[in-house]
Amino acid sequence: MVQVTNLYVSQKPNPASGFKTIVAAFNRSASTGAGFYDAFDVISDSTATAKSLVFLEAGRAGVVRNAQLAVSETVTASFILYLFTNEPTNHIDGQAIACTTTDSRYCIGAYSFGNENKVQLSSSLWLYRAASRGIVAGAGFLEAGLPFASPSQALFGLLVAEGAYTPAASTQFQITLGIEAEDIR
Repeated sequence: MVQVTNLYVSQKPNPASGFKTIVAAFNRSASTGAGFYDAFDVISDSTATAKSLVFLEAGRAGVVRNAQLAVSETVTASFILYLFTNEPTNHIDGQAIACTTTDSRYCIGAYSFGNENKVQLSSSLWLYRAASRGIVAGAGFLEAGLPFASPSQALFGLLVAEGAYTPAASTQFQITLGIEAEDIR
């Protein structure tokens, strides 16, 4: 699988707290077809190649404490970000998310970005703040975030439309994770 990320930023961790931010971003490809997403369709930058978001330098172990999503268009959609410690398979833009049992072993949880936590930063930029709680299957909400152990020191993500969504061509998406890295203290 190929990285969807075409922008990558990492802030050096604070040695005292171990807290850092990492960013993965992409420009959605120009629409060549109907140009809309159904509920639970993957959003990425290629309708031909399976891709996932890559958050480099997450660390060997830690906790994802928060997440935010910036979208470069006026939008009323809601999104879900699924996070993995290993790259998920076969996820193409505009196709329904279909995790395998192997993918599920590496899924640490998800963050939901809804309209209730959205702020307009300019006429064409919206910032979504995920609820401070991460969602984990079988455990419900985790107030303390999403713990992880990643041999590759990277996290992988799939951004999914929570409901029907019609984006503008070349919409920019930027996802920022706040991580408390346990392996640097």
